[in-house]
Amino acid sequence: MTATDEIFTYGNDDDSKKWPNSLTHHIVGGHYGYPYQFLNAPSRALPITAGEIGGSGAQAIVYNEPGLPEEYQGNLFVCDWGLQTVFRYAVKRKGATFEVTSKSQLVAKGELEDFRPFSLCQGGPDGSLYLVDWAYNGWLSNGPKTGRLYRLTHKDARPYPVPPLIPPLARIETPAKTPAALKGGLEIIPPKDVDDDPAKNPLWIETLDHPSLACRLHAQRGLVRYFGAKALKPLMARLRNPEPQWGRLHALWALDQLNEPEGRTAIREVMADPLPAFRREAVRSAGISRDQKALPGMLVLLKDKNEVVRREAAIALGKLGDQSAAPALLAALGDPDTFVAWSVRHAIRTLNAWNVESLTAALLDPARGEDALKLCDEVWAATVVEALNRAIPETRSDETRAKAVATLAGLYRKYPRWSGNWFGTNPLAGSFPQKTEAWDTAPMARVQDGLTAALKDASPSVRLRAIAGLIVVGRPALPPLRAALAIETDPLNLAAVARGLGLIGDF
Repeated sequence: MTATDEIFTYGNDDDSKKWPNSLTHHIVGGHYGYPYQFLNAPSRALPITAGEIGGSGAQAIVYNEPGLPEEYQGNLFVCDWGLQTVFRYAVKRKGATFEVTSKSQLVAKGELEDFRPFSLCQGGPDGSLYLVDWAYNGWLSNGPKTGRLYRLTHKDARPYPVPPLIPPLARIETPAKTPAALKGGLEIIPPKDVDDDPAKNPLWIETLDHPSLACRLHAQRGLVRYFGAKALKPLMARLRNPEPQWGRLHALWALDQLNEPEGRTAIREVMADPLPAFRREAVRSAGISRDQKALPGMLVLLKDKNEVVRREAAIALGKLGDQSAAPALLAALGDPDTFVAWSVRHAIRTLNAWNVESLTAALLDPARGEDALKLCDEVWAATVVEALNRAIPETRSDETRAKAVATLAGLYRKYPRWSGNWFGTNPLAGSFPQKTEAWDTAPMARVQDGLTAALKDASPSVRLRAIAGLIVVGRPALPPLRAALAIETDPLNLAAVARGLGLIGDF
């Protein structure tokens, strides 16, 4: 996790050697196409940040401390057990996601043939790291009990002072007294030397601006745990002080944890901040807390000039669960940023507030139509089927009509419920999931109606999509397929009809 809670994972390739050892930036509701769709339906997946065949990722960190030189700040250090290397990735924002600007070796195996980096962590204020090496070339957990521990240092490390704040809360295990007093049998006991007035010890607020993320988080959490509502006013004052920026962000999240009405009001005010970093965190906080009063501000930020702010506004609207946001989200379809567009579609699906007229209008809008088709893809809802049926004959572009017919055909059946079986280390060696389950007879019949109507389209490519869809429908589609033999003029389409009738069994 980065200092602003962006999440990355570093995985490994599989036995198919098609899916790479991937560095992935994760967003709420994101799907990255594994194990099938990255190959056969990439439009249904988000892109990974980087990847290559070979290697096997283990644990990783984002370096957020001041001990190492500045060029290391925000870098990803990842243990690759398979490639016997600790890699260093430098990344920067690119729209609503990230791109890799450089990749290098932080630690290589050298002369150690059995060097297998497995885990690492920051060592403290001296700028060091601790690295765990499995020291074993196998991978079974019941192998030899071996291992090495290294302390990594840098010649230009810059030790930094740690504020003399009290240590974290003690958690003492006790027999459960009452459900209200204890959680899971653990009683939280604050240290005795904590003054309950944060104004008497300004170091707590000052530490929110410390260059070390660990120190900032300790101060943020301590203000909430030790002082509670008494920290509200100092935190609100810090939030309204524009500089330095780190302290403002941590004050915002401390107020989020306190979850008091005054603090919520202060966070909502930040949604109109001139700096996108604060608009982004404020709307994220409002979404996580399901702050219904933040709805108007979320709708404004859905049109923000900053891509990450728009992404977080869409995610927050989905979390809020208010279906009145659906028109604004539909209007936001077609965002040029892939990750923002995904978040908008995910929010609409989460709200499940489908409207035939609004969706039809989106499908027919040149600026939103392509994205609206992605929205309708594999959404088994009668409203979606009806909107596609209305939009197809009104769509001017042959290519877009063909895509719409294919999308409609994909809604005739749905996938069966997951059996619980794993697809294995080489999923491509098995069969791809198939849509074999009926879902609702009325909209299924409307899918067939739309495909039958498309058999008379002026474009051969559109008719071919309709033929393919009716073949999937099976025996109920025999009458329109037989009729197509008499009216179809394109040789390729005629051959497809004949093959389809044979596959269905119309001899």
